[in-house]
Amino acid sequence: MERPGISLAELSEETGLHANTLRDHVRVLIAEGIIRSETERRPTRGRPPGVYFPVRATTDNEMAQRRVDQAKRHGDLLRRIMASEAPELDEDAMSSHRR
Repeated sequence: MERPGISLAELSEETGLHANTLRDHVRVLIAEGIIRSETERRPTRGRPPGVYFPVRATTDNEMAQRRVDQAKRHGDLLRRIMASEAPELDEDAMSSHRR
């Protein structure tokens, strides 16, 4: 979060964890929609490294949106099942049509 655009090698150096260990963790974070990866553009030859960025509210992220949509469906279902026991929620929490 503090260094958007960090490479796996830089992340390894900063955390002291081996790159292979980090690679597995990064895959999970990407799958969960917490971070995203991009290929770093370099004018040199060779395979360009991937760099990682945190997913923010303004970032278009399909996985994060899927999780939000799923949470809305679950909320709608719970409100129908437990309508009389549901706590009072504000307008944003009750809307199933917001993105």
